Amino acid sequence: MRYLAVFLLLLGVPACAQKQVASPDNNVVVTVTGGATLQIAANYKERVILQPSQIGMTIRGVSHNWTFGKSSIIKKDEVIIPPV
Repeated sequence: MRYLAVFLLLLGVPACAQKQVASPDNNVVVTVTGGATLQIAANYKERVILQPSQIGMTIRGVSHNWTFGKSSIIKKDEVIIPPV
């Protein structure tokens, strides 16, 4: 389910834009940045747990300055126990 949420978040990131999504208690914040490359970063209680990192993804038939006009959000009420 985590990967589905991140993928859906990526669909809403136009070129040179930044999107953030946070847990309900705002302890976990994930930032996705779109541009020539996609990057993802994550913080837990304002502590960096994932430095900005490139996401390897190949999307064929899309121009360099891509955007998606529609994104979907699915609300899930699940507990994810972090490994740290």
